[in-house]
Amino acid sequence: MVPTLTSAILIIEEEYNLRKSLQLILKHAGYTVKTLKDSLDAPDLLEKTEYSLVILSLHSSGQHALNQIANIRASYPHIPIMVLAANEMTEPERASQGIADIYLVKPIDPNLILTHITDILKGLP
Repeated sequence: MVPTLTSAILIIEEEYNLRKSLQLILKHAGYTVKTLKDSLDAPDLLEKTEYSLVILSLHSSGQHALNQIANIRASYPHIPIMVLAANEMTEPERASQGIADIYLVKPIDPNLILTHITDILKGLP
């Protein structure tokens, strides 16, 4: 899939600067982007809008985010999930196996994110 205005991406990131930076980068690349500070409103948005990808941040207290990833995956198994981790953590990394399609550790090069998004939306491994 090539980025189009129908390629909607949901970003869930509590850090304001990163959330806004990702939003600008993805909008500039041609994606429609919705952002959330936390995942509490994600179920409502996912029910109302068809998203091509969910980008979800996993912070050091990542258990809530891991639960939310599992909930999204259970209700919307067709939507790919990209996890952005605050730091290298083996436990959340293990827990995300089979749940997240892409697991990246911050800081992340914007070009790498765009490459992964393009690959995911094209259906590449």
